Amino acid sequence: MGIYYRIRALHAAGIEIILHTFYKHFMLADPLSAYCKVIYQYPRISNWKIQNLKQPFFVQSRRSEALIKALAADDHPILFEGLHTTFHFEDNRLRGRRKYVRMHNVESDYYGHLARIEVNILKRFYYRFESFACKKLESNILKNANQIFAISRVDHDYFTRSHIASFWIPPFIDPVVRSPSGLGKFVLYHGDLSIRENENAVMFLVKKVFNDLEFPLVIAGYKPSRRLVRLIQAEPKIKLHVSPAHQDMNALISNAQMILAPFSQTTGYKMKLLESLTKGRHIITSKNMLVVEELKDVLHFADDDPTSWKDRIQHLASKPFGPKDVELRQRLMTHIYDPQLNAAKMIEVIYEKTNDYLPKAYTAPNL
Repeated sequence: MGIYYRIRALHAAGIEIILHTFYKHFMLADPLSAYCKVIYQYPRISNWKIQNLKQPFFVQSRRSEALIKALAADDHPILFEGLHTTFHFEDNRLRGRRKYVRMHNVESDYYGHLARIEVNILKRFYYRFESFACKKLESNILKNANQIFAISRVDHDYFTRSHIASFWIPPFIDPVVRSPSGLGKFVLYHGDLSIRENENAVMFLVKKVFNDLEFPLVIAGYKPSRRLVRLIQAEPKIKLHVSPAHQDMNALISNAQMILAPFSQTTGYKMKLLESLTKGRHIITSKNMLVVEELKDVLHFADDDPTSWKDRIQHLASKPFGPKDVELRQRLMTHIYDPQLNAAKMIEVIYEKTNDYLPKAYTAPNL
């Protein structure tokens, strides 16, 4: 979603975009076709076809000879979307090019955290390898980028301390706040339930927070484990919505009295927090979420212990969400997350405050 709003904002500013994207299952890029000069799509490569043990598997899966030929066919600046897409960063055919990386996370820390909380031995080994490989890649590649665009202040500070040229650009979102006023009907937790951190968060809420609370809890997310399904089904006041459609998910967010967002991983940016802020009512998150310091005035925070979460939930259970709350959020969203303002900052960095980013004639490379 963030990529869509960024491409749209860059297009509106007069940038001509040549989009290269990888896929597991081929999908038409219709929503983006109106904002891109041309779109190239390449199949992801299976992990078992890795070439070496020097780069993370998720990076090696995004390699393509057709891609590097297309990139080498002109002299435009290149924006790599995440560490994931940097396999060809050091290719000699791109020598002398202006290269930028949009970082979504400190990936070495992210995979290290996944390794610490994973119970499956094979997965834990995989995450540890990815963390180690990411650390080397961050050191080798990011220091040679013209600039990286960190997604959060915390990540920006980390990269700066590591002597990497970093510039903070917040996530690109729809900044219009549509949160309803009044009272909601239930408490909501939503997220990708196939991710161990999110599963652990649900286990914490079900077992330790809602074990004696009367307020109904709704869990919504993708691909919950059998263990999680059994746990939730045993609780009559807790409902599970498995892989709800986008429209249904929006309805759940709008109808909730509050949204719970406990996190143990504090790098990167929690996009579901922003989605909840623009569509939902009260939000409670973990006090360790320093990554969202700029959102502190529109969030409620709880400590790691269950009592703190219970107290917060009971405090907000009967508190209406009003027009002043919406106004405060809208001011913050407009000030920090306006796509056009952030696109302008990105353009200034990439083109060094010149106007040579204006559209030029484009000729597709011969692949």
